[in-house]
Amino acid sequence: MSTTRRPITLLICALGGEGGGVLTDWLVQAARLARLPMQATSVPGVAQRTGATTYYLECQVDVSEQDHSASLVFGLNPLPGRIDLLVSSELLETARQVQLGMPSAEHTWVLTSTQRALTVAERMRPGDGRMDEQALLQLVQTDCRRLDAVDFTALAKQAHTMVSAVLLGAIAATGVLPLGRPHYEAAIRGERDPQSPGVLANLNGFALGWMSLQGAATDQDTEAATPQAEHGADKVLAFHHLMESTAQRMRTYQNAAYERLFRERMQRIISAEHRSAEAAAMGYPIAPALMPWLALWMMHEDVAEVARLKSRRERWQRVVHETGFQPGQLLKVEEFLKPGVPELSALLPSPLARMALAWDRRRQLRGLPAWSKAIRLQTHTPTGMLTLRLLASLRWLRPLGHEHRQVQRDIETWLSAVLQAMAVSTELALEMARLGRLIKGFGTTHARSMSTFEHLLQQVALNESLSLRERTLALRAALKASSAEAGVRALNAALQAHQAPTLAPVAQPIRWMPRSKTPGTA
Repeated sequence: MSTTRRPITLLICALGGEGGGVLTDWLVQAARLARLPMQATSVPGVAQRTGATTYYLECQVDVSEQDHSASLVFGLNPLPGRIDLLVSSELLETARQVQLGMPSAEHTWVLTSTQRALTVAERMRPGDGRMDEQALLQLVQTDCRRLDAVDFTALAKQAHTMVSAVLLGAIAATGVLPLGRPHYEAAIRGERDPQSPGVLANLNGFALGWMSLQGAATDQDTEAATPQAEHGADKVLAFHHLMESTAQRMRTYQNAAYERLFRERMQRIISAEHRSAEAAAMGYPIAPALMPWLALWMMHEDVAEVARLKSRRERWQRVVHETGFQPGQLLKVEEFLKPGVPELSALLPSPLARMALAWDRRRQLRGLPAWSKAIRLQTHTPTGMLTLRLLASLRWLRPLGHEHRQVQRDIETWLSAVLQAMAVSTELALEMARLGRLIKGFGTTHARSMSTFEHLLQQVALNESLSLRERTLALRAALKASSAEAGVRALNAALQAHQAPTLAPVAQPIRWMPRSKTPGTA
């Protein structure tokens, strides 16, 4: 009679290019080295962000002599509530498995990375469309026996390896599988040279993953024992550290004068906020809320900035790492660009830019598509890389360009409005500072976001026919609705609920199309 127990079950979720298949192979090899039967199956996701590739593994332990002589039968698919260890490289994918009912609160241990890869829906929303990470963690916490949430992606970058190696170390540290650390490390080495850079990087990542669980527990205990006052001091230090690093990025983006402009703008906000007793009672929230959006707006992406980002040494090193490039191999990289009239005219003086933009608008009114030029640059060649560097060097033209001048005028209008509101209501000024998150995208997307921003600023925030309280509530509701799937409809409903002016429909030209003649008719 067989005495075989229920197998140990693992479910691994990984996005494309993260090495989920490699991680599965390592686990299977480690089990074989320990003479334990294991089976693995995989279900590929539809796309990078519409579902991760999942790998289901079953490992049988305490196998009797009769089972050794017979063929063991493993399951091919995971069963809801029957997972012993759920491993995920991305937080939203972990939450998706919870919604599918895979983990159980009785016996499932969840290892998840806190790293997020934003979905298309999150990127398309006009405001901050990111899902609440704390809400996702709470959802996972309620449906598992134990949760360990660690930024495994950051550990992988530290070890210069893929996240799969770090996840293998974390899996080994749980002890769910009856395998020793030498089994896992031997699986990583395989038949490759033990001193090769790839093997050493994977072993380093494995070691960081092994130590991450103890580190996570220690951090949680330390955080629980830290007084609230120390948390406040840490928050202030973190803000100033972020401000300094952002100022350095301004210098890289343009020059030292642009860095000074950023510091001067932030100092105006900080000084005004520290003169307000109401802001002091609220913990000075305006400067931290405003700074990220001010920085993103000031570092708007034009042709020169896109070329600089694509030609950085760090980007080339990342491409080499992600493709698994090895010495002796050939690596070809092609950059796909499709600039239109708004992008090309951004660095032109305002008179010339307005002429070019008007010409493109007339084209579109005639029913023609917006003009654009598809470009393919082979940046692995000297010609392609020199072309990018030449475009990046045009940043000296940026202060003279039409787009840059318009951006600076819009920023000053926004900051002046925030400072004006700060004198009468910190809550209203805070909501106005958060309006900066609406500015995003390129082309028509950017134009729509700017239209929404200007309406909320001029017609709601500065509308003196509404009380301060009504303006504050209207802005708060509008910002919340801006991330809804309903878009403008939800935003207008939120404004109507607070008696605030709504967005007018965008005028669309009527285009008369010639009737096609039917063959055989006159």
